[in-house]
Amino acid sequence: MPSRVSVSRSGKRRRAMKRQILFAILLAILILGILALIIYGLHRPEVRIQKVDTTELTFIKNDQVLNIAKENMSGSYLWFVMPRDNFIFYPKNKIKSDLLNTFPSIQSIDISRVDIHSLLISIKEKTPQYLWCEDSLSDKSECFYTDHNGFVFSPVSLLDSKAYVYLFGREIESKENTGYLFADSQLFNKIIKVKDILNNTSPVVSIAHMDNQDISFKLKNGIDVYVDMSKDVDETINRLNVFFAGEHKPINQLEYIDARFGPKLFFK
Repeated sequence: MPSRVSVSRSGKRRRAMKRQILFAILLAILILGILALIIYGLHRPEVRIQKVDTTELTFIKNDQVLNIAKENMSGSYLWFVMPRDNFIFYPKNKIKSDLLNTFPSIQSIDISRVDIHSLLISIKEKTPQYLWCEDSLSDKSECFYTDHNGFVFSPVSLLDSKAYVYLFGREIESKENTGYLFADSQLFNKIIKVKDILNNTSPVVSIAHMDNQDISFKLKNGIDVYVDMSKDVDETINRLNVFFAGEHKPINQLEYIDARFGPKLFFK
């Protein structure tokens, strides 16, 4: 009698184990089926981005922006599991990062979905305020657009440079040499502070970075003004204001004003 009970229990355990194995197999098939359906759905053209547009640009070619976006959305994540151009999972932040790193002229970027199938890349470009050029404005001179912070961001033809103040000084090696500053922010702020004061006398047409922190300002009336930016700029500005308010020969008859040496101004 005990042997029959043992055989019966052993048979029940085997049947239970078979049921568990069968359940596990069916569950695995179900999970794989669901995953297959999800992957199939993610690859359907109905949920993939098929068109990318961008706003009109001045310093960047639209095709360059679109190529970077399309390159980032080609291929798949996780070995073909998830397409990169899916309207939910497209690499928005990576596209932004690549565009900002590639084009110094970009001020800000916004990427939005127009609908399931299309994206709009809205780019705000930096506003040029100065032109940074080589030593002179010869026919072979290369000039670059520079923003209000002295950030050099795009090459430019001299034909487009009529309304800008020129910056001279640092050597420019090539037309790709963009994405840096004419001077560090502290020095550039001092330069602009002096420029704004000189504009009250005559518009500044060019600014040249000479040796060390010596800066030369060329005024529209022909005068060169030399300032040492390592000195107290506010004190220098006060001396220039006193000079311009004083009784001297007409300003337009001067050749230069030199404010680099001590409390006195030298002029000719």
